[in-house]
Amino acid sequence: KSGTYPNSTTASCASCPLPCLTCTSYFVCISCQPNYNLAPNGSCLGLCPSGTYVRNVSGTVTCLLCSGCL
Repeated sequence: KSGTYPNSTTASCASCPLPCLTCTSYFVCISCQPNYNLAPNGSCLGLCPSGTYVRNVSGTVTCLLCSGCL
């Protein structure tokens, strides 16, 4: 079910933490709520951290690591 992940400890589905929209575990988001960006480490952030840039592809916003950013 969208917005949940399989919790092997409880043998049930658990809700993704906010602001994750979808996730593979409590610690790894694969998409974020609106106005949040998916960081390279799988967390959802309001702003991309230093050393990354925003990429928006069809409404999926991610923070990608810079290689040679000024």
